[in-house]
Amino acid sequence: MKVVWLTPERMDLAPDSAVIWRSNPWFVPDDGKDWRVSLAVGCVVSRLGKHIAPKFARRYYDGIVVCAHPWAALSSAPSNDWWRDGAIVAGRTFECAGLPDEVVVTVSDGSQVFFNLDHLYEQLDLAVVRASRLATIKTGDILAVQLPGDPIPVTEGTDFTVHVDTERALLFKTR
Repeated sequence: MKVVWLTPERMDLAPDSAVIWRSNPWFVPDDGKDWRVSLAVGCVVSRLGKHIAPKFARRYYDGIVVCAHPWAALSSAPSNDWWRDGAIVAGRTFECAGLPDEVVVTVSDGSQVFFNLDHLYEQLDLAVVRASRLATIKTGDILAVQLPGDPIPVTEGTDFTVHVDTERALLFKTR
């Protein structure tokens, strides 16, 4: 299992050992300052594939997950922080079939991102196509599309939740 984090200009890869699942805490590393968290909505791959054509991309996932990537604005660590334990915090998986037409992602700091479900699926389909050209995607892989907006500043003791509509998708606890 791996996590592929996609932005318009790049793709980053994180191994399964870098993922913290559910509501386990993220521990602030000593080698950075001014920590921030970027959020993403990702799809959970449900079948094996490589070089997937756009018209078949939706067949390769059946659930979405909210993920968080903590990173330091000032770091003395090597530049590739995607391999660090806790590089990705993954929340609860939602079945695509049960989602409403308009998806609202709300962070406990009050910020919200609205998605038309068709637009979200288009972004996730593109993620499947792009990632499958890079490597074989496998069952359980997460292909995460970064959400627009500013990163959330975090310090030790900062906790926040992310909701998809009214259901909690991610609890981010910092220790």
